[in-house]
Amino acid sequence: MPDPKPFGVQPLDAIAFLKNKLNVPTARWNDIWQDMHGAAFMVAGAQKAALIEDFHAAVTSAIENGSTLATFRKDFDQIVAKHGWDYNGSRNWRSKIIYRTNMDMARSAGQWASIQRTKKSRPYIRYDAVMDGRTRPQHRAWNDIVLPVDHPFWQTHYPPNGWLCRCQPRSLSERDLKRQGLKVSDDPKIIWEDREVKRGDQIATIRVPQGIHSGFAYNPGLAGFGRGPNADALARWGYMDPLDIPGALTAKEYGDLNLEQAGYRMMPIAKTQEQAHDILREVIGGEEAVFIDPTGSRIRVTQALVDHFWQNNDPAKMTRERFFGLIPDLIENPAEIWVGFARSNVTRQVFLRRRFVKFIKLDKSRTLIMVADEVHGEWLGVTFYHGKKSALKNARIGLRIYSRDGN
Repeated sequence: MPDPKPFGVQPLDAIAFLKNKLNVPTARWNDIWQDMHGAAFMVAGAQKAALIEDFHAAVTSAIENGSTLATFRKDFDQIVAKHGWDYNGSRNWRSKIIYRTNMDMARSAGQWASIQRTKKSRPYIRYDAVMDGRTRPQHRAWNDIVLPVDHPFWQTHYPPNGWLCRCQPRSLSERDLKRQGLKVSDDPKIIWEDREVKRGDQIATIRVPQGIHSGFAYNPGLAGFGRGPNADALARWGYMDPLDIPGALTAKEYGDLNLEQAGYRMMPIAKTQEQAHDILREVIGGEEAVFIDPTGSRIRVTQALVDHFWQNNDPAKMTRERFFGLIPDLIENPAEIWVGFARSNVTRQVFLRRRFVKFIKLDKSRTLIMVADEVHGEWLGVTFYHGKKSALKNARIGLRIYSRDGN
């Protein structure tokens, strides 16, 4: 029997949900947790930027074209061969998990967007479980629960509620309730339980509603479209804000800092903004340049970096061109790379910020922490911090996707 197509018509909301996700390299399935999947695209064990980009393109193409699992497996085989990816599990199982999980979550988020648009005329959701021999016992118990669209139950129990879960939300009008002989349910009793989940070398204890697989107790639509309370759960992973890092050098300390003793070339101080542009051109070999970091990501360095430092005529930043010579080394040879979410103060949209960290030994007693952030592939500059534990702790926000020593 041929694999069914995931959608009969092109699901625009589901496509938008999947396209808007941000690529995040990960080592394990639970590096990204619950609501974070609404904004992040990941494939467990896919840690190279080009690999995760190809998988994102493949699943987006599958949802746009209504491709079957059999068709997706051809893309899966090509991507694996292209990158030499050594994945866990069998080929059929792994490709099915990637395909079904992304299709199911995108469909669910798309349905949520549609439900929100029509909730004035269709104010209820019915939990529809597939009542056969493969239905999970708790999902069977939730079958035909009917609650208002904005009931808190749908924040944690909106399907799918586990790997390969086939449950569906069905929106209903008052007329639908009468015709189907249904009525609004009493508030369901939610039983929470503690579970242990292995995350790297550590065991984390999490609280999850009984009957829901670990990592599925969230509403993809709320998380992905960022209009509900669950969107704020991204903060549990840690928002990356450079201003949160204590211990930055003062303007005077920047002026006195000379890193030639650490083996770095110091550039001259510019007297004008155009001279600063010239200094950056000398370092990167033109108006802009692309450097490749250890994960394979392409980082653009452009003249916008100079304009950013000079835009407010801030004397503390207008001498940063002295350190432009460090940029290529920091991108290509960092000690660590971290990735985390940030939120625009203007649009309130969530985006991904990558943080590069390097340690510079000045002498026996002094170490500097060199930190730089990248957003949308664009380099945002370099900042130095005193090598204190508090600064290092606050620089290490989010998920570490690279460590030079491998630990």
